[in-house]
Amino acid sequence: MFRYFTAGESHGPELTGIVEGVPAGLQLTEDDMERHLVRRQQGYGRGGRMAFEKDRAIIKSGVRFSKTTGAPIALTMINLAYEKDKSNWPVVMAKEGTPENIERITLPRPGHADLTGLQKYRFDDIRPVIERSSARETAMRVACCTVARQFLKSLGIEIGGHVIQIGSAGYEGWEEIRDITSALIGKGAEQVFKKSDKSDVRCLHKDLGKKMREEILVRRKEGSSLGGIYEIIVTGLPAGLGSYVQWDRKLDGLLAQAIMSTQAMKGVEIGLGFDSGKTHGHNVHDEIMYDGSFKRRTNRAGGLE
Repeated sequence: MFRYFTAGESHGPELTGIVEGVPAGLQLTEDDMERHLVRRQQGYGRGGRMAFEKDRAIIKSGVRFSKTTGAPIALTMINLAYEKDKSNWPVVMAKEGTPENIERITLPRPGHADLTGLQKYRFDDIRPVIERSSARETAMRVACCTVARQFLKSLGIEIGGHVIQIGSAGYEGWEEIRDITSALIGKGAEQVFKKSDKSDVRCLHKDLGKKMREEILVRRKEGSSLGGIYEIIVTGLPAGLGSYVQWDRKLDGLLAQAIMSTQAMKGVEIGLGFDSGKTHGHNVHDEIMYDGSFKRRTNRAGGLE
């Protein structure tokens, strides 16, 4: 089983990642990771740091001649923010410096881990909490998970995603979304992200994308921000992944944990998701057919059955 760990702070010298459980012989280069790191930094309304923090993961071990060796893969990623201003995260105390003359942050922000970390570790400065809980950490996640993406792609499994709502601008329902994605999904899920990436709000619907940008602009002028909803699609998966035997091996539970572990995520739905609570059972379940093999008429369960 793949497992990865990350280390590092938002304004520290670098982010570090270790990926273990990768079999030998998998084709992997730094360019493979850079492709998705560039995608991470794209998008309308992004923060100012994206303008100068050009991320590139450097492979330190576990790869030889562009192929994995079966050993743990170590990755590093330089933080240019640290190079610009080392005072935010002094790794080594300067001879003339003392903790007292380094500015402390004492006002916690709602919607962040600030207060939680402050109370848990009894810091007199919130900076250690801010630095580690920052969404900057996801840059190394992208690099680590590109390894898994490469492995899955070698087995014919593809992953793609697109934005379906930002603020009040979004699709009317799942039928409209399926009309847009069905042709792309038939060619593999990567076609979804390749097309959605052409939009600066990652929306497959041109007119909706325009409405999303307009709403972002309005809220930005108000000094506020917007939430949104995105859809992840996976194609080529074999039946039998996960397990119904134990709670901690169930695939839907593992997927929910992975999504909810990302900063700012507040909900996960699979298939009809939350809409299942608004309708009758016969409108929720997928009828099972048999014609030499088992088939479904619909996919309301999101493929998890």
